[in-house]
Amino acid sequence: MPNNPVQVVLNTSDFIVRPEQNPGGSIKDFFAGRDTEFAAHKGRLLDELGQIHQQIKKQPDVGLEYAHVVLQSDAWAKSHRPVERVFPPDEVPLIGGGGLGELIIELTAENIPVVEKAIQKAEDIVIYGVNKKGEEVPKPTRYRSEVGAIQTVRSHQAIDRRAFSAEEAVLWLQDPRTGGLYIVETFADLREFDEEESRRSRARAALKRFLAELTQLDLPIEKLEPPPRWQASRLMFLRLRESSHLARPERVAQHQRLLEFLEQQPAVRRVLLPPLIEAGHVYHGALGEPVVLMAPNTSARYPVIGIIDTGVSPVSGLENWCAGRTDFVGSTNQDRRHGTFIAGLTVAASQLNAHALFSEYPCKFFDLALYPTETAAFQSFYPKGFLDFLQQLDVELGTAKAAGARIFNMSLSLERQVSDDSYGFFASIIDEIADTHDVLFVLPSGNLTSRLLRGEWPDDPNNALRMLAEYRHAGKDRILQPAESVRAVVAGAVNPPSCAVAPLRPATYTRRGPSAALGTKPDVAHVGGRGSPQHELISIDTSGRSIDGCGTSYSAPLVAKILANLNAQIEGNADRETLIALLAHHAITPQDLTKKELQRVARDFVGFGVPSTSSQMLETDDHSITLVFRGALAGR
Repeated sequence: MPNNPVQVVLNTSDFIVRPEQNPGGSIKDFFAGRDTEFAAHKGRLLDELGQIHQQIKKQPDVGLEYAHVVLQSDAWAKSHRPVERVFPPDEVPLIGGGGLGELIIELTAENIPVVEKAIQKAEDIVIYGVNKKGEEVPKPTRYRSEVGAIQTVRSHQAIDRRAFSAEEAVLWLQDPRTGGLYIVETFADLREFDEEESRRSRARAALKRFLAELTQLDLPIEKLEPPPRWQASRLMFLRLRESSHLARPERVAQHQRLLEFLEQQPAVRRVLLPPLIEAGHVYHGALGEPVVLMAPNTSARYPVIGIIDTGVSPVSGLENWCAGRTDFVGSTNQDRRHGTFIAGLTVAASQLNAHALFSEYPCKFFDLALYPTETAAFQSFYPKGFLDFLQQLDVELGTAKAAGARIFNMSLSLERQVSDDSYGFFASIIDEIADTHDVLFVLPSGNLTSRLLRGEWPDDPNNALRMLAEYRHAGKDRILQPAESVRAVVAGAVNPPSCAVAPLRPATYTRRGPSAALGTKPDVAHVGGRGSPQHELISIDTSGRSIDGCGTSYSAPLVAKILANLNAQIEGNADRETLIALLAHHAITPQDLTKKELQRVARDFVGFGVPSTSSQMLETDDHSITLVFRGALAGR
């Protein structure tokens, strides 16, 4: 009998004790037993720094160069980073990270000698001592350890700043959904500097020089300001005003001039093309019979899910479950099938799909029709592309929250895969919106187009591994941005439990993790329908008839529904982290994916597994108990 409710421990500090650190911690020698190699390595690093120093001398009025410090693969741990002796932050500002195992630092004519001196202090020959076990081990200094942790040091180059051609940019920016924007990330922002601070005076001067020269370019440049709250440090948005009389080669030449200028500026870190927001490549089957939906109980209080999508059609019966709407995109040509299918699952998944996995209590929905399905009309609603879209979302959330929504299903994604070495700015703004409004977004992992579909998941685990290894489009099936968002829950898709082939195995269209920096995404998975003509996931069409469909866009609302009920059943205002923790803790990996051979790859498709229902999460049987501890990790 489920009698023991989940216990939330409020006095967490009484149970979680920070362990005492060993002040004598070991210092690793990355060149143990290879003193000759270390001496050569040290010489190479000094040569690399010397080359960077020569580049700096060529621009004495700038006197600055940003550089990538690439670490040895076994030196990625925080304790091994060369920032105590070789690159001390007081002398050498640490700007951020590059690729995996890369630090980006700010080198100047003044601090390069400091770095060179530290490298020279690293001893070529290490003395040995005896450890507690009586073993003879190397006893390197911190200088030797840090120098050994570095693989190479190289300057930030034009290829790091831009990964597309002017031709590609012109073609991409023609899409009205882009807003025609270039996203320019700088290494610093003027708001970071104290006018009296001299340590980064060269960085401030380089940035001011860049901004001044930008205004002097003989190009029709428009600098667009994001909303004040989102004037994120180190981001700016540029647009070239298009002239109708210019032929395509002349337009390309204008973009080429701007891009070449940007990639030559020391203050510029990178130039990006803007993302395109999509409602997902979902698939629908044939229409069925008209659906008579159950009516909500007038005396009951139902959780409310915000549906940020293409809009929900006012279908008879479905409209009874609508807690409110904001029809920002009021076009008569709007295709609302996507949003309506999601609303149907939110309300009546258990009525339309006969399996225990769909048995979560029904929810009401708040319709946020923010995504225009007519590409040509996108610019009229959102002249600045994704920036205006996010600003409108930020505005509309307050109304939806007032109607009771805290969990928001946003089955939209970008036409861009997550990156190993950077966290997307779209995800960053989604995180900021979630924090500001104290809401939780549920996002899809993204769908593969028909050209990229995988085959059905085989019965034999070795055949499954072979299928993945032989996938012809390796690297093109990663999850789509903003699914790397650490504040959001991301859902992948599995086949329906009722299908005869590969039940509850990753669907042929579901994208795979990991997230940025190899983080775990998706968080969980749910039924998204089968990627075949018989999708076996039923919802409602805009005509009020049943229809089957598939896509991670449709697994996401089933996860949102669980979270909304979980939030409603916990007394008081539960932390979002608590909701996510309970969801992950009670998720179950499908049986066919628990085989030893598949354990390493299964998480990239289903995360922690398929979630239990909210009632199963909140109660346990007489022989078990769930305790929730919540604490904060202090940074150093």
